[in-house]
Amino acid sequence: MIKKLKTDSGKAGPGFVLMIFVLGILFNACNSKQKTQELTLPPASDDFYEDIIKYSGIDFIRTVGDEHLSNLVESDGGGAAFLDYDQDGYLDLYLSNGNYIDSLSMNKDKPPDRTSENGLFRNLHNGTFEDVTREAQVGDRGYGMGITVGDFDNDGYPDIYISNYGPNVLYHNNGNGTFSDVTKKSGVGGNECSVGATWLDYDNDGYLDLYVGNYIKFDPQYNYYYAPDNFPGPMAYDGQPDVLYHNQGDGTFEDVTREMGVYNENGRAMGVGARITISSGETKQYAQKKSSSGYVSTNDPRIHFGLGNNEVVDFIEVIWPSGKIQKLENIKAGQVVTIKESEVKTP
Repeated sequence: MIKKLKTDSGKAGPGFVLMIFVLGILFNACNSKQKTQELTLPPASDDFYEDIIKYSGIDFIRTVGDEHLSNLVESDGGGAAFLDYDQDGYLDLYLSNGNYIDSLSMNKDKPPDRTSENGLFRNLHNGTFEDVTREAQVGDRGYGMGITVGDFDNDGYPDIYISNYGPNVLYHNNGNGTFSDVTKKSGVGGNECSVGATWLDYDNDGYLDLYVGNYIKFDPQYNYYYAPDNFPGPMAYDGQPDVLYHNQGDGTFEDVTREMGVYNENGRAMGVGARITISSGETKQYAQKKSSSGYVSTNDPRIHFGLGNNEVVDFIEVIWPSGKIQKLENIKAGQVVTIKESEVKTP
């Protein structure tokens, strides 16, 4: 993630400098509560990018719970989100962490450390941050793999949903600098291997609904069998269906996955990565489905092909990450075509 940062310096540089936060890997959390002096940003330089993490106050170590990365789930990494949780006009930062999980972690050399937690860093308006995790009560100790931010109850304050290996977590923003865990009340906890989620208002009722992407049914014993070859890939495991939750407007959600026709028993949340080829007349075009980005994933997730004056697409071919191939023929131009992996016909 890249953000322009405001400084209090009155000096004008020869241009401008974009400063970046390198998230999720090498943050040092050893002394996050022990500030010896006020942090300030370094002077602007001629470099277009400048690493300011050591000046920023963002002290954080992303852990997988093990001494070594030992399975497919741990290889997925974590999540991060910028949000203005206190509505002071400056973006704050929330980071997810991993942890030792009995059904996942494989560290047998020493007792497990279950103290890792997610982190919330408040923007101090000068390019630096302070750790307010405990004050805000958002230090989830699950195995975090994704974060999505949205105001699900329309109170003007952004709420946080964390995708975990195991039960997910929904934090409601109380509007006073603290959050409440409303997972059980809201009904969006689940207990899958959730690698990501997004807020959307699919029925245009004015309330954000929630779509959760689930990955694989991880089997640690199967992983052990493959130990000499590190660990197997996602197609070696059964997949898990994604879940669509409808916001009922009273702080609770309802699972409408089957009702809305988006249930895929073996989905793995792997639509991202699908390769698409279209042919129209003498023209062939290619594209690959990529993940959404931006606040609450608000950019258009559809893939657009321009056909000029052609009125018919001879064929559309989709190669899914699972290896399945889907082909549609003689498609009229000028429309949105929805293609589902679950509709692939197997011989």
